[in-house]
Amino acid sequence: MDPAGPHANLVGFPAGCRDHDVSDPPGAPSASAKKRVRQTDDRTLRNKDRRGAVRGSVKRLEAAIAAGDKAAAQAELTTTYQAIDKAAKKRVMHPNTAGNTKARLARRVNAIK
Repeated sequence: MDPAGPHANLVGFPAGCRDHDVSDPPGAPSASAKKRVRQTDDRTLRNKDRRGAVRGSVKRLEAAIAAGDKAAAQAELTTTYQAIDKAAKKRVMHPNTAGNTKARLARRVNAIK
């Protein structure tokens, strides 16, 4: 495994970005507990990245809606749907929340004249 960690290439995360010493995590007396801490840290970073992808996509969609550009908004709606569906599939976002968000965004895009 890369010593910088699996998330070294992610924007916003410095190499070895865990906020504590992995060799001896606090409250982890056994090897398996230390491994769980490492796994949790890695999963947290992946989930932050997925959540950020959804937020960024929604922001771009809202900018297209504010500009009143229906074609751009519909194109961005597709990529936003993909990001939301991926987040829901990985349980970063509850599936019902994902559905409600998609419906709300679709209503706003369809309301553009």
